[in-house]
Amino acid sequence: MTGRDIKEIAKTVRAELKHKHPKCKFSVTIERFAGGSAMAVALMEAPFEAVRNSSGYEQLNQYVIRRETYEDYLGYDEEIHPRKLTETAWQVMQSVDEVADAENWNNSDAMIDYFDVNYYLDLRIGKWNKDFAVKAA
Repeated sequence: MTGRDIKEIAKTVRAELKHKHPKCKFSVTIERFAGGSAMAVALMEAPFEAVRNSSGYEQLNQYVIRRETYEDYLGYDEEIHPRKLTETAWQVMQSVDEVADAENWNNSDAMIDYFDVNYYLDLRIGKWNKDFAVKAA
């Protein structure tokens, strides 16, 4: 199964996110490597606080965002998971995941160590070298 090139997909993702969330600023980057490619989407600026108890950079688990409700997510043990997305950030990142994962497929089988995806996806708040910032709209 082949899809569009990751560079073209990233272009589409940038445009869609700009249209869906005009008050937010995102970073959409790609990486190519021997085993395939990856896309990283980071929320860099927004007119709302994104994460409680955070220094400005968080890596997110898109599977939690896809499968859990916000209420279930809030129920995670505070001691183990003290940094939580705000409800607004949760909703935005669910939308980001839908847009960024739209052209992906996953025929992987972890039980036999077989991985078949169009691209790997990383969702983040901020970047390791540039923190998320709250900016007035």
